[in-house]
Amino acid sequence: MLFPAGTKQILRHTGDVVVISKFSEGFYYVHLIGDSDIFTVSGDAFVTETTKTSSSSFQNSYVEQKIKLFDNAGTGISIILLPLDGGSFSVYLMNDTNKKLVFDLKVSTTNRPEKSISNIVNPFYLVFLTEIDSNFFYEAGKLSGLFWEATLSGENINETEESIRFKAKLLTKPKQSFLEFQTPVYKMDWFKSLKTPVSNQESLKSYTQSKINDSTKSEKRATNYVKKVDVWAYADFDREIDLHIEKVIPGTYRGTPKSEYLKIQLNAFEDYYYKAIQLGIESFYVIHGVGDGVLKKNIHNRLEGDMFVKSFNNKPHPKYGVGATQVILK
Repeated sequence: MLFPAGTKQILRHTGDVVVISKFSEGFYYVHLIGDSDIFTVSGDAFVTETTKTSSSSFQNSYVEQKIKLFDNAGTGISIILLPLDGGSFSVYLMNDTNKKLVFDLKVSTTNRPEKSISNIVNPFYLVFLTEIDSNFFYEAGKLSGLFWEATLSGENINETEESIRFKAKLLTKPKQSFLEFQTPVYKMDWFKSLKTPVSNQESLKSYTQSKINDSTKSEKRATNYVKKVDVWAYADFDREIDLHIEKVIPGTYRGTPKSEYLKIQLNAFEDYYYKAIQLGIESFYVIHGVGDGVLKKNIHNRLEGDMFVKSFNNKPHPKYGVGATQVILK
């Protein structure tokens, strides 16, 4: 079965919605909504009637709902809590908007040191933030910081400052099911959208005053961003990432369903990859191992045609053998 160019499909292993650009030499050339980066996948990578189970009515309806999301602005930003063994939780940021977002967040409580998290999240995608225990809910646990729309020019569009508290009563509410997770999770709705540009009805005086009020906040954001890309961050950046699951989520991988391994590994790669781009890293190695080759294939598909990638290769290496790919950035 051939899928025509311009149609939207769901990637079976990650749950992402992609648009098909063309079909050539046995591969589909696709891109994420809101992203111009082209990568290739095989036809069996899509969710189709043959890959859905007849008993999975939830999955079928979810696929339909997710594709419909791309015809509007989405439902907003949410926090997802995935329960783990021992009463702890993996915390994810879910971006249900049609914008690629940059965020610079702080994780804080009354009793623990503050933790910083900075990353990029694609449209209708999610990224791992941190891991917390149940005490986090009773120590005034909070996420706060800045969001803005990602652009190739580096311009910060529609900057928004938001915060959300983790309250224990969340754990008394029913869990929800999502295609991205094999088990039910807790969901906290955060905010609907970023700030919009000044409207025609807004007076020049009120617009100017709002910019004056935001000046301190903007200076703070700019200072934080410069710190992330300074020479020390560049020097400390590890030029290799090991995607073996026990390296990506040490201590918790034994309690994680194997069906989630690939998604977690690809999310870890995305986090690392965008940081490398932000810091201007020239090259790095992705350790994917040999195994059945699925992880390696997904990584290569992701890199193929990417606007920031100059080249990549899987040549034999004295340290990694053929279990790693070297990526050279432009």
